[in-house]
Amino acid sequence: MHVGYVDRSGTDGILAIGWGSGTAEFPYLVDPLAALKARVAKDGSKTQLTVSLNNTDLEAAKKAASGKSVALVFIYSNGGEGYLTVEGNAGDRNDLKAWHGGDEASLIRL
Repeated sequence: MHVGYVDRSGTDGILAIGWGSGTAEFPYLVDPLAALKARVAKDGSKTQLTVSLNNTDLEAAKKAASGKSVALVFIYSNGGEGYLTVEGNAGDRNDLKAWHGGDEASLIRL
């Protein structure tokens, strides 16, 4: 948990639970990137990992995925209490649209 967010109303690279009264404490949490890096380290030179961590640059994501046999795209949309606003989005969800162009990411053609 990042202690800098009121009622967990923010994200530092992983979204495992919503904010506000619906939150809980995890005994442990491994983010997807850490798990992938651990697997690459175990595989040695057999596996290559290319990463794009910019949430809004779909061209960078396309470039990172181009020519690869597998591309994993992780998207998120926070949701939580109605009294909190994060990145211009009110807490309680009104739709299932992903933030940062996540819906459009699935439309990228390599």
